[in-house]
Amino acid sequence: MKLRDPRLSFGQAISEFLIVALVVLLPLMFGVLEFAQLSAARNALNFAVFEAARAGSVSGGDIGMMHRALARGLVPLFAPIDLARVLASPGGSPGEASDAAVALGRATLEVLRPDVTHLVIENPRAAAFADFAEIVDGRIAIPNDGLEFRNPYGASSGQTLRDANVLALRVTYCRQLFMPLIDRLIPAMLRGFTVDPRTQLCLAQRRLPIEAAAVVQMQSPMQRR
Repeated sequence: MKLRDPRLSFGQAISEFLIVALVVLLPLMFGVLEFAQLSAARNALNFAVFEAARAGSVSGGDIGMMHRALARGLVPLFAPIDLARVLASPGGSPGEASDAAVALGRATLEVLRPDVTHLVIENPRAAAFADFAEIVDGRIAIPNDGLEFRNPYGASSGQTLRDANVLALRVTYCRQLFMPLIDRLIPAMLRGFTVDPRTQLCLAQRRLPIEAAAVVQMQSPMQRR
């Protein structure tokens, strides 16, 4: 009986392992790395939305101010890292200022794209303006002063004046997927689970929607948008 050369079995095992690695382990590794990036993006978005709400609370709910604050909060997602320069100059270098400007520009472009970033003011609603709006400094706004002495109830909104002075934001951001295979596989899998056109547009761009919300007390009269 002729024995099989063990070297052939070893070579076959190596080939099978490489096939399994390419088909299973490689996408799995890419998926883990993509999930880590999405987790970092979600943390950055949570911070950025809170900063946007703070900016809105002191500016009468100015959309432009909130967009700028949101972009500043998302800068870490777009900041380039030059490891050679960091190691050579741990205390900082002149190039860091230009890097920050580039990152802010990229973040601002993302925030201003309506197909990528969607900012919604959930409170105060239009009914609150119908109940409480006054002329404040020449603008129609919900008054913010003397809340401890007056707190009427609005029939249209079902809110009190104090409730109407709470700013609630919700932001949906379509985060770019970066890892190969995963940037096609995940959107293709998710398209069949939603009929929302905004989400479908996000997935079609090989992006994944992530969401964050923030609630703060208004520090200025909320102006009608």
